[in-house]
Amino acid sequence: MRSIRLTYQIESKDFVRINIWAGLERNTFIKILFRYGFYTIDLLIAIFAILAKMPWGYFLFIGLLALFPLIMLASVVRRAKRNYAKNRFFQENKVTIKVDEVGICESFFSQEYCNTWDEILLIEELKDLFVILVENIRVLYIPKSVLVGDDRATVRELVLEKMDRKRVRNIRH
Repeated sequence: MRSIRLTYQIESKDFVRINIWAGLERNTFIKILFRYGFYTIDLLIAIFAILAKMPWGYFLFIGLLALFPLIMLASVVRRAKRNYAKNRFFQENKVTIKVDEVGICESFFSQEYCNTWDEILLIEELKDLFVILVENIRVLYIPKSVLVGDDRATVRELVLEKMDRKRVRNIRH
C-alpha cells in the first residue's frame, strides 16, 4: 500500500497563499472575474464614456474602479499576515499529513482529521503547493518543498487514481 507521511511547519507565505486561493481563486467564475472581469468592465465603461463625451471626472472614477481588484488582494494579504502573526498555534506546532490509499489524514496540535477520498471536494495543484478542500469547508495544503524524491509523483498518482476527474484541477503526471 502506497503511503506518504509528511511533517512541516506552517509558514507565513503558505498561509497567505492559501487565503488568497480560498478568497479569490477557489472557483473558476471568481478567478476569471477577479483577474479579467473588472478590467473588461472598466474598458467597456471607458469606451462608452469616450463615445458619449462624458466629463473627465468620469474617467477618474473609472481609474479608481480599476484599482478595486488590487485593493481586494491587498486586503486579503494584510488580513492573512495579521491572523498568522496573532495565532501562535501556527508558529509553534507542526502539521503532519498522511496520504495513502484510504484518504488524507491531518494532525495538528492535538486534533486529528481523517478524510476519505470521497469526502474531499477538490484538489488543486498550484505553483508551490497542493490545495485540498474538504467537505466541512476546511482547507488543507501540502507544500511541494516537503515532498522529496518520488513523493510528488506518488501524491499525483494517488489523486488521479482515487479522485473523480471533475474534482481535480491542474494535476498532471
